[in-house]
Amino acid sequence: MQDETSSGSGRRSIQMLLNEGYAFNMGDYISRGWRMLKSNLGLMVAYTVLLTVISGIVGTIDTSLAGDDEGVRSTGISFLFNLLVAPPLWAGLYLSAFKSLNNRQLEFSDFFKGFQFFAPLVLANLIIGIFIVIGTIFCVIPGIYLGVAYLLTIPLILDRNMGFWEAMETSRKVVTKNWFSWFVFGLLMFAINLGGLIACIVGLFFTIPLTYCMWIAAYEDVVGIQRTNI
Repeated sequence: MQDETSSGSGRRSIQMLLNEGYAFNMGDYISRGWRMLKSNLGLMVAYTVLLTVISGIVGTIDTSLAGDDEGVRSTGISFLFNLLVAPPLWAGLYLSAFKSLNNRQLEFSDFFKGFQFFAPLVLANLIIGIFIVIGTIFCVIPGIYLGVAYLLTIPLILDRNMGFWEAMETSRKVVTKNWFSWFVFGLLMFAINLGGLIACIVGLFFTIPLTYCMWIAAYEDVVGIQRTNI
């Protein structure tokens, strides 16, 4: 585990964080997330729309090629897309939030820099997904615990350049110190996106990047940002 102090806010080392615990300022993460989104609203909304369109096109192509012959509804294209391409693409929203937090000018090319972390992002998403499914099978509660415990995995990969397993374990240990607060925070982000879905679906194009900004605001406050040039 990396044991360095972040430069973003003079944050303690990970080990000190685990030893001493930390406060969780949910109201601050909401307000900061909103300010972050407003600073790059157009680009972040446009990128969310682009991701939605790409996913829709891939799904349509997959279904069309399958042709529902003999009950086959998929060629596997959607599965491969979600396994290999979607994680780096969605990481672009984390990266844009990092940049907005640092008050840096966002460029559209920044959204695609998640591919620089291709292997750990793909492996983290795959292993986390498997663990959550297994945990859910065993009385649901372990799956819920893991789904919350791994909330910081992707930010740790992008900010501290951790391998997938180190990031997963670091996230689990840090989140577990204040698990219930992160659980409520996760429910809040879900509720915000549910509201966006109810608002004629179009609202999701605003609520999804908002929740990513809130996510990174929480990460910065709790863990601290190590890479100021992220």
